[in-house]
Amino acid sequence: LDGDMSVLRADLTVTSRPIDRLRLRGAVAYDERDNDTRQASFTSVVHTDAFPVSDDRTNAVYGHERLRAFGSADFSVYDELTVGLGGEYRETDRTGTDREVASETLMDGWGRAQYRPTGYLGFVVKGGVEERDPDRYDTAIGDGFGQNPLMRKYSMSYRYRSYGEFLADVAFGNLPLTLGASAFYGDDSYTRTELGLVSGLDRRYGVDLTWAVNETLSAYVSGGQEKIDSRTRGSSSFGEPDWRGDVEDDFLHYGGGFSLRFGEDVRLDLDYTRAEGDSKTTIVGVSAGAFPTAKSRLDSLRADFSYGLSERLDVVFSWINERYDSDDWALDGIGPATLPAVLALGADPYDYRVNYVTAAVRYYFGPRKVSLPE
Repeated sequence: LDGDMSVLRADLTVTSRPIDRLRLRGAVAYDERDNDTRQASFTSVVHTDAFPVSDDRTNAVYGHERLRAFGSADFSVYDELTVGLGGEYRETDRTGTDREVASETLMDGWGRAQYRPTGYLGFVVKGGVEERDPDRYDTAIGDGFGQNPLMRKYSMSYRYRSYGEFLADVAFGNLPLTLGASAFYGDDSYTRTELGLVSGLDRRYGVDLTWAVNETLSAYVSGGQEKIDSRTRGSSSFGEPDWRGDVEDDFLHYGGGFSLRFGEDVRLDLDYTRAEGDSKTTIVGVSAGAFPTAKSRLDSLRADFSYGLSERLDVVFSWINERYDSDDWALDGIGPATLPAVLALGADPYDYRVNYVTAAVRYYFGPRKVSLPE
């Protein structure tokens, strides 16, 4: 490759407190990546039945110039309530090899309120809107690769997003218990896209509980769920949209663990995680109908045992036991008799069992224990 890359970054951040209850913050950053890697032509070695490749390919070089400006203001209405406003502006210019979108701007504005009536209870609510606006979409780039000129890449197309977030933390008085909860809602609209991703809805929920049993033992449990619904328009005739794809993704995770100290120098940490994912795809407008549900399951158990040889030197022994199963209709049963020239020929859905054991030595260059003044 003989790669050659130059990177430049400059940052400036200013904070101010003009009055006792008002805090202001502003930041600007410039980031440039200049790719000077030499280009050459290479004979393609990738061939398929549907798209035979006979021309030479030239390695692409990608760079960018990015400008980011950020500002926020937080005002303490009274001791328990703080409200704030903020915004962000990003400008991106892509350099090097031509891409569908050479430059784009992103604008994000939000409001936030934080309420903490007592030291044991706190809430944060945040909401805002974000707009990503490309200068134009060069259809000749995709057309050169045989793509439908109406197609838009979701990562570069126009997008309008509205979102909201809620956070809460609770301490149960003098009990050694703390509870945290979070929720997120995001709604994406690609209103200028004819073919490609046109909408997305994201919801996330999470909760965790921590229990400090005593000075040597602490434990936790946690869980969460995320649901993503997306809608895509496509064309079976290389023209106007004539079908729609609806995808429903559902992810669930939960787990727990504990940390136990045996004196000052010996510690045992144990963590368990269970994760489940389901993906449902339905095609509307052609005779495909609904695809089978794609599923994945993960069980992961990890144990870490550390022993302090000195104030700065530890030895750590770890054991990880992990099991993963998946069912993927796109890979199940695929073989030479059905798709003789697919790159994933012979691939199976992920399915593995792993036992992993490690031993390590950890050294602290700074002091690990800080003596508090009496």
